[in-house]
Amino acid sequence: MRAGAMAAASETEQLLSRGPVYGSAVVAPVPEQGEEEEEEEEDLRRRVRYFLMSPCDKYQACGRRPVKLVLQLTKIVLVTVQVDLIQA
Repeated sequence: MRAGAMAAASETEQLLSRGPVYGSAVVAPVPEQGEEEEEEEEDLRRRVRYFLMSPCDKYQACGRRPVKLVLQLTKIVLVTVQVDLIQA
């Protein structure tokens, strides 16, 4: 009887223990947010901030001329002139 009681006690201990035993999932520890992740996050914020800038802000920040804006304005002027010439 004594051996059976000890086996039952050890089985109960295994069931109640937090260690990896049959039927339990071993959960990996969650890594703390390190410097690499913070740098990646800052890089992503910088990229998003650049994409959301207006063309004038991009020109002031990087010296990049707003070529697409100039192209769109030129197309608007050309289409307007064509419409006026056709109606005249």
